[in-house]
Amino acid sequence: MVPDEPGEWQGAAQAGMQALVVDDCPESLAAIAKAARSNGWQVEVADSAEHALQRVRLAPEQGSAFDVVFFDERMPGTDGWQLFDALQSMTSGAKLPRCILMSNKGPELVEPQHAARSAALDGYVVKPLTAGMLERAWVQALRKDAGTPAPAAAR
Repeated sequence: MVPDEPGEWQGAAQAGMQALVVDDCPESLAAIAKAARSNGWQVEVADSAEHALQRVRLAPEQGSAFDVVFFDERMPGTDGWQLFDALQSMTSGAKLPRCILMSNKGPELVEPQHAARSAALDGYVVKPLTAGMLERAWVQALRKDAGTPAPAAAR
């Protein structure tokens, strides 16, 4: 069951959840991973989209799977939007992780060419972020799966 009130978020983010954090900036990567770990999540990190795709592909072979991938929008080489497309196209039969975009700008500022993809995201969080913001984004993803609107405080 997905909580209705912000005070009920505690525990909804499932201790032990498997999260992958993707960011090309080492300082951001470390800070976001620390925030995610403070929620009780098992966290792996990737410093590029290519590394993230490799981790997602290999996880089932290692007897695990990611519940969520938090990824930066702007990275050199393959950017966050391209990573999202690649994750969405994976059809190995394994459960795909929920995808939550991290950006320095709000979702209302997403470039028009990304508008359709933005609607397909499981969540969106604006940097700099906190452990609570990660948890709220996770709850929003759960609510989206359940077809339930997020509480106003999470939007």
